[in-house]
Amino acid sequence: MVILYIEDEQHKAKDLINFIESYKEHKIIWKKSYINGLIELEENRYDLILLDMSLPLYDADFDLEGLNEFDPLAGIHFLDEMKRVGYTEKVIVITAYDYIKKDETQSISLENLKKEMQNQYPENYVDGIFYSDDSLEWQNTLNLYL
Repeated sequence: MVILYIEDEQHKAKDLINFIESYKEHKIIWKKSYINGLIELEENRYDLILLDMSLPLYDADFDLEGLNEFDPLAGIHFLDEMKRVGYTEKVIVITAYDYIKKDETQSISLENLKKEMQNQYPENYVDGIFYSDDSLEWQNTLNLYL
């Protein structure tokens, strides 16, 4: 299985990559931003996409004069683009937040966000997993899909 993993947080990424690489037949391509994830998907096909919900637009080394915006709903925008283009890859959202900030005044729970994604992206969305350093539950859930 070839997996595209889009995640900006290095500790979380290393945790997941180490866990997934314990399955020798899996190859992981790691991208650290929304734009680089989209570019990678445009150029290659994947068996599965693991997607963080909140991402910077560009990789950290591309921060020109502080213009690198952080999008708390980048995962939704990524799924929007997949739907628009017609990509069929399956997506699992993995986030360390149980509430996602939609804007300055509104947040949405991960459970409600999962329901929204299932309704809006039935062709791509598989599940949403809550990642925590304090628990191995994320491993058990992810393992079901690997």
